[in-house]
Amino acid sequence: MDADQARLIALNVGHGNCTVLVDRSGVFLFDAGPSDQVMTFLERHLEDHGDQVRVRALFLSHCHFDHNARARVMSLVAQFNIEYVGMPAFHNKSRKFRAMMRDLSRWKKAGFQLNTVLHCDSKIPQPKETLIEVLGPGARTAGQTSQLNDHDRCAVFRISTRKPRQPIALIGGDISARGWSEIPPAERQREVPLLIYPHHGGRQGTDDTRQTAAQYSADLRPKHVFFSIGSGKKEFPHWETIAGLRSQDPQIQIHCSGINRHCCPEIDTRLRSCCYPQEGNFEFYFPGSAMTEGEFRKHFSEHRDEVDKLKNTAMCRGNEPPPAKSRK
Repeated sequence: MDADQARLIALNVGHGNCTVLVDRSGVFLFDAGPSDQVMTFLERHLEDHGDQVRVRALFLSHCHFDHNARARVMSLVAQFNIEYVGMPAFHNKSRKFRAMMRDLSRWKKAGFQLNTVLHCDSKIPQPKETLIEVLGPGARTAGQTSQLNDHDRCAVFRISTRKPRQPIALIGGDISARGWSEIPPAERQREVPLLIYPHHGGRQGTDDTRQTAAQYSADLRPKHVFFSIGSGKKEFPHWETIAGLRSQDPQIQIHCSGINRHCCPEIDTRLRSCCYPQEGNFEFYFPGSAMTEGEFRKHFSEHRDEVDKLKNTAMCRGNEPPPAKSRK
């Protein structure tokens, strides 16, 4: 693979999210996760590619700890001289979040750009080889800081190639069904090969989990769905999420950053990085000017083989969820 080739990496941060877009113009981060994986990745990337690498932007989908721990954000900004930080308007009154905003405001005086009302019409830094689109929140939704919760106003990003213009992936953050419905149909109903699923595939508050998953599948028609999950007791991805996705496409391919005990009860859940090489990070390239289905098949066949070595009854292999007793 060409070292300069554009690629997207979903880091294995446990129960959290951090996705990295890399191309010749620099590095773009989507959320920071709750662990040190993003710091480790960037340090190694700088070692491999030299000081000329720039961390162009950090986009925060929303203010919850598993997507942007305060200390992680501030360490990233300070250590890697991030040029731009963007986030939607949040209605978060926690002490940690207010402290992070004060710290970011002080750092803003040092020269980086801070956008705290990120929405679909915001002007953002762009890579050379790919295109980043902010699908949500809409400009109207972004300003409703009291009527909507942080999931309703969560930022959603679509990554596309430029020539030809072809959607590649959608990064869902923790968008709610209400927030998703606020995105104009012309934007949300566009096919993407890869969906990085919202809420780690778990239950979505008061939303109907199966119906919400079916809506994502119908709107986006993804061939592959990726879940960033931890290995703890919570049921991620939830079996109703899998059922909803497959109600629209029985052939949809399911992939997780680890093995959850509710999916494979017999598996030692300490093997959280078992599905992918490189410490569980999920990485794929944009070959040439567009991603080919052949590249998807090659990468995901490796994932399938690794899962089969451990337990061939996992939900991602097309099986039914485990008995209710094992899901408690």
